[in-house]
Amino acid sequence: MAQNWDLISPEGEKIQYFGFTPTAHCADSNILWIQDNYSDSWTSYDLMLKITGTAPFDDSLMLLACGSGSYSDGVYKVNVDNGHSEVLFYCYKPETITKIQDKWYVGYNGGVAASDDGLSWNNSLFFNTDTTVIKYFVDGNHHLALCSAQEIVFISHSDDNGNTWQKYDSIPPVSDAEYDLMNHRLYIAGGNGSYSDGCYVSEDFGATFDNLIFEQGITSLKMVTNETLAIGYGEKDTDPQGVHLLNTYTLETYDKTGNLPSTNVYNLTVNPIINCINLIACTEAGAYLNCNVLSIEDIPYDEDIAVYPNPIKNNLTFEGSLSFSGTLYCKIYDLSGRLATEQKRMINTPEKFSWTIDNLQDIIPGYYTATLSHNGFTIYSQSFIKETK
Repeated sequence: MAQNWDLISPEGEKIQYFGFTPTAHCADSNILWIQDNYSDSWTSYDLMLKITGTAPFDDSLMLLACGSGSYSDGVYKVNVDNGHSEVLFYCYKPETITKIQDKWYVGYNGGVAASDDGLSWNNSLFFNTDTTVIKYFVDGNHHLALCSAQEIVFISHSDDNGNTWQKYDSIPPVSDAEYDLMNHRLYIAGGNGSYSDGCYVSEDFGATFDNLIFEQGITSLKMVTNETLAIGYGEKDTDPQGVHLLNTYTLETYDKTGNLPSTNVYNLTVNPIINCINLIACTEAGAYLNCNVLSIEDIPYDEDIAVYPNPIKNNLTFEGSLSFSGTLYCKIYDLSGRLATEQKRMINTPEKFSWTIDNLQDIIPGYYTATLSHNGFTIYSQSFIKETK
């Protein structure tokens, strides 16, 4: 099936980053574009600082990590209605900012700072003046920081919520990293231009790594389902190019480049609030959305399933017909990828079925994604909104 990519960013603009909350926005260097929710038009703002990441805050504000080596570097809050920005926390060369559950983290040249409210940033989890934190992940009590210091890349791991840290052996230069919360796996990509370049996985929080594929030119990684990793490649003359999917268990790969107009991929992400398994490629020609990234030739299922209601208050119901028997798993994730709840059900014979996931009144209001899986394959994914009680 042909892979169709649709432009979703300002036409003619290079895009290195794309986000969705509290509204669609994208960035290249110091320019931030914000989309108007009513007209779908884009407004650009020059923040005079390099934008390295964004994180949601509330319905009208988002947080940005900005800077590349000046006294103005830090965490800024930006009003999405008028582009007004205000510094909240000064930190040198911030590389990443993320919201995980109800806490915000920023990694910078010096360590990691955390905030309980997004406004006060006085909680330093660790501080080393020669260390830059490039990526930051949280899995329960485990905190992982991908760090670089004096051209050496390494993993710092804490198993007590960031109170004490262990530094693991150095690894090759890393172009990107992704964490799979469902399977507790850390993926890294990159290399130093040798035959050992490729994508690697760790199942012990960065202590050891195993190779998945050997390939040069990988620039970006993004989990699409619990067994599917999207891989983006930078500009190069040899295959593979563009965007590929990797089944992390069978190690089969699928070329998803299709009509993507640029094979120079800077970043990959997904839109968590649209009703399809999707992928977004940020490229030299703009940001492009593919809503058919898991076409039917990639998975051994073709199920007819619907879910209701949406929004929900207490219960979520799946209805449809299945072509298999065995154990069916339902897992529900919040916007950060944290597992909110999971249930399983035995399917004895292929049948029409109705399955209600109840007791959802205790999960906090917000955006969620429900997945159904069988034999390690995601057969259905649906985003929904949890309303207030």
